[in-house]
Amino acid sequence: MGKLTLAYAGEIGSFSCEAAKKLKKKNANFLPCGGIEKTILAFKNKEADMALLPVHNTINGPVKGTIKLLARLGKNIEILDSVVLKIEMVLMAKKSMPLKQIKKIATYEVALKQCTKFLKKNFKKIKIIDWPDMALAAKELSLGNKKLPENETAIIGPLSAAKLYKLKIIKRNIQDVQSSKNLTTFILIK
Repeated sequence: MGKLTLAYAGEIGSFSCEAAKKLKKKNANFLPCGGIEKTILAFKNKEADMALLPVHNTINGPVKGTIKLLARLGKNIEILDSVVLKIEMVLMAKKSMPLKQIKKIATYEVALKQCTKFLKKNFKKIKIIDWPDMALAAKELSLGNKKLPENETAIIGPLSAAKLYKLKIIKRNIQDVQSSKNLTTFILIK
């Protein structure tokens, strides 16, 4: 039997990517799909044999997008495994800079909800750029996307994305609730 394909929501370096690696499926090729809907679509269209999806976060509760899309799939799915991931948010940038130099922060809306205390404490005026995926925002910043000027833009996202895309970590553990209590559960379906 050849390698199976495991689809997950997010770019390489995303929390979903971390969860996929944590499953240790050595007989699987990983397929990053962008968002939850694209992951379900890849699974439904048989581009992937399995799909890894976030279903619950201890801070934000159920991942409604996943729940709605799973309901549409119906009874023909089987949960093979689950994994719980500690969520640590970091503030990263292309180069080291003081917080006062940051004028824009790009991230996914869920990350904003998890980092409100840090943002309120450190930024009186900040332009938030909604990005569909935190790791994708990190990748785009590293590649010089013009919407993310490197001398004034930071990203909120996973430490793994900062390392992968060679970004500077400005501040770690910026989430309101420490990572030992900020957990996301992912399920692997077939």
